[in-house]
Amino acid sequence: MMKHGNVTAYAMVGMAVYGGITAAVSTVGTTVVEQTTGWGRQLALTPMTGSQLLTR
Repeated sequence: MMKHGNVTAYAMVGMAVYGGITAAVSTVGTTVVEQTTGWGRQLALTPMTGSQLLTR
């Protein structure tokens, strides 16, 4: 009987945790840069709607 199932599960869980942490750090970093530069306030002052901002 092969006992490789647990090793594979640990590897998959480890990769999922790594991906989640990487995504969270990236999102927080982007948010900090946006707040530091004031880009969100600049976009809030534009007369365009949110969907128009995304398509341009």
